[in-house]
Amino acid sequence: MRSLVRLCLVAIAIALCATQVSVGEAFAKPNSDVTIAFTAVVEGTGEVWTGAYTYNLNTPDENSAPTVGDYQHTDSKYGITIKSGGTVIAKTDPDNVNFLVEIVNDHGEPASDNYLLRSYNNIGASHISWQLDDPTLKALKSDNLTKQAPKLSDWQSFFGLYVEFSPDVRQRAHVTQVRTI
Repeated sequence: MRSLVRLCLVAIAIALCATQVSVGEAFAKPNSDVTIAFTAVVEGTGEVWTGAYTYNLNTPDENSAPTVGDYQHTDSKYGITIKSGGTVIAKTDPDNVNFLVEIVNDHGEPASDNYLLRSYNNIGASHISWQLDDPTLKALKSDNLTKQAPKLSDWQSFFGLYVEFSPDVRQRAHVTQVRTI
């Protein structure tokens, strides 16, 4: 039996060397990054913003409450980018990422579901956030991250996509389309 196990291990090692794949790569989790593209319309001006945000499904929940998931991202692959007319107007600073995805399920008094993004360190803006709310408690089943874009018809956009470009310049938009890419 031991010689069979050794033979299997040698065969695996040879196969890994032949394909130049490391042991870590051979047993790594599949890509769990999620990118969601969006289109939004700015209040008052009708200006159209497009963009995308990226997070990782394997990010641990840092909130101990069973109804709130706080997924903090600090790697340069994650964050949000907002464009106007194809030009980037605000984005997460890839050299100083502090990007939070918060999923709230049946929480608070009165209880609600919430979907929230916050980017604290940015280029072109001091703060970026997007919040969706559902007081009917039907939009979410848990506080876990998923690979699906939020279904906008299940949500209300009280706060919307909010960008603080400077202390005196702030704009609010409402997301009209989302899709996982």
